Amino acid sequence: MRAEEATANFASPLVHRGLVYFVSKVGIAYCLDAATGAEKWRQRIGSECWTSPLAAGDRIYFFTNEGATLVVKAGAQYEELAKNMLPTERIYGVAAVDGALLLRSGRKLIKLG
Repeated sequence: MRAEEATANFASPLVHRGLVYFVSKVGIAYCLDAATGAEKWRQRIGSECWTSPLAAGDRIYFFTNEGATLVVKAGAQYEELAKNMLPTERIYGVAAVDGALLLRSGRKLIKLG
């Protein structure tokens, strides 16, 4: 696969159900076909992301540097399901553990369950 314009900078790309999701350093989320590299959608999500996107079922989670969690329906068409603000600064990492999300932000470890 080769994409002509889409790039990932800090966050690693996520491959989920034949599609690749990632965020550029200027806060544009992309969805590409994993086999061909064809762009399915691109969407400005409001802020850059340093955290890799996370998949859970039919949802993709993006965590912005302004503390927003953007939930998008997994698939070839962009559909925003929710946007929630966390009372914190930049999110550096996220992991799914025992039915909850662990978020690392500065000196904090936040558990969302």
